Amino acid sequence: MLSLAPRLARYLPFYYGWIIAVVAGLVSFAGTAESPAILGIFFTKMEAELGWSRTTMSGSVLAGTFLIVLVAPVAGRLTDAYGPRVVVTVGAAVTASAIFCMGYVTTIPLFYALVAIAYSVNTGIARVAVNAVIAKWFVRSRGRAMAVLSMFLGLGFAVTPVIAAFVTDASGWRMGWHALGIATFLVAVPVSLVLLRGHPSEVGQRIDGEVSSDAPAHGAMRSALTEVQWAAREALRTPTFWLVLISMSTLAVAILGFAVHLVPHLEGRGIDSRWAALAFTVAGLTMLPSSPLWGVLLDRFSSRAAFIAAALVVIAFTVFTLLARSAWMVIPIGVSMGIGFGGFGMVQRTIYANYFGRQSAGTVLGLAIPFIAVAQGMGTFLAGAAFDLFGSYEEVFSIFAGFVIASIGVIYLVRLPERKPVAAAGSA
Repeated sequence: MLSLAPRLARYLPFYYGWIIAVVAGLVSFAGTAESPAILGIFFTKMEAELGWSRTTMSGSVLAGTFLIVLVAPVAGRLTDAYGPRVVVTVGAAVTASAIFCMGYVTTIPLFYALVAIAYSVNTGIARVAVNAVIAKWFVRSRGRAMAVLSMFLGLGFAVTPVIAAFVTDASGWRMGWHALGIATFLVAVPVSLVLLRGHPSEVGQRIDGEVSSDAPAHGAMRSALTEVQWAAREALRTPTFWLVLISMSTLAVAILGFAVHLVPHLEGRGIDSRWAALAFTVAGLTMLPSSPLWGVLLDRFSSRAAFIAAALVVIAFTVFTLLARSAWMVIPIGVSMGIGFGGFGMVQRTIYANYFGRQSAGTVLGLAIPFIAVAQGMGTFLAGAAFDLFGSYEEVFSIFAGFVIASIGVIYLVRLPERKPVAAAGSA
């Protein structure tokens, strides 16, 4: 059964890389269950039963981000060295188990441990490996392949919050966590184990499905031949790596702070929890048509341009969120979240591979993800602390808007990295 991939690749009328993109999408679909944004759906119910403050619960995400610092670089190296199948399969199984066990928590230490495991493993292992494998299978069509992944991610955000909200309302928050854990395992683990492969050569094919090794790129688009390959240590020495990291991290502070506390914010504005959770469903459905457009944009234009476009939409989302007073506002909130947050996610998954090549994609992304994840955790924690201090999210959401604007300023400075010429042998 585990040899299904090579045999399937021989009989398919299209490039097996698109099967890889679908598998990566299913893993991302399942991974939405551990998203800190979904955690916000459980806040009010857990707060009522356990008596924990939102600062306390938000701190669990921050704890998870520090664990990512250890997990993500190792995951990136393992993916580049041994391939993604085992890394993704084990990561998905561990994530599913941790989510399921969250339904049993009665103490803060156990809650922190489970959230940290689920968040760090899914972000630091499954997402690093999944994004790296797309980079290794695609060059010329990398943006469109990421669009397939993003569409499944959008579908996950359309479905998972509804499942979580309705199961929680019907059977309690504990059963809600159990349901998400079971769904995560069934969707992600079998397909990863059977269908996922690390490189086209493993199924007898070439990158991008080219029929020959010297197939040219079309127009100005990248190809497997023209893409410059950087070693991870070389990438770390460039201003490009660090400027991209600063801009991504700055925007990440705002995005996860918004996402985790969106439902509690809307509930505080008098909007029913199920209506508030519907914002994620609208966002997910919006990602279905918008993801292919982002994919074309990333294939034809610079990652920097796509980043700026996504950040501008996030600013529009901020305005809609601060103005929300009635249930119908979940529609513009969800649409702008799907376009802006979805675009940011696609840029995050492709930008380092586009600048530094596919060869060390897992390692480079694994080195960047911990910083971005810590920034996300800080945004989540700051939003929870601000609510406990001021009784509302308006002040901290306004500050987050400033972070978004700052991220645009930093990314504007990014340029393509250039290797320094090596000195001639006879030079001094």
